Amino acid sequence: MLNINAITYESQLSNHLTVGIDQGNTELRRLAIQLAWLWYHWQPDSEITKRWSKLLKQKGRQRKTAIVAMARQLMAALYRDIVKGEEIKGAKKNG
Repeated sequence: MLNINAITYESQLSNHLTVGIDQGNTELRRLAIQLAWLWYHWQPDSEITKRWSKLLKQKGRQRKTAIVAMARQLMAALYRDIVKGEEIKGAKKNG
């Protein structure tokens, strides 16, 4: 299971949903990272991809760290999209 916490951190500037993919089922963690790579490839205009694209073009440890961070952000965005109906900025929807 992915550790998607319903705890939100609210301030005057932002509202954050915490997502931890470092705990739980390793298969789901692997799936989240694979989904992040697919998202990077197929959704180049999304806000999430644009944020991490510079680091993902590099090689080595920074790239690995960036894809895990992107996977966390993507899981939170997908959760908000499914549960709260908040669309992911810049993402293209099929159908």
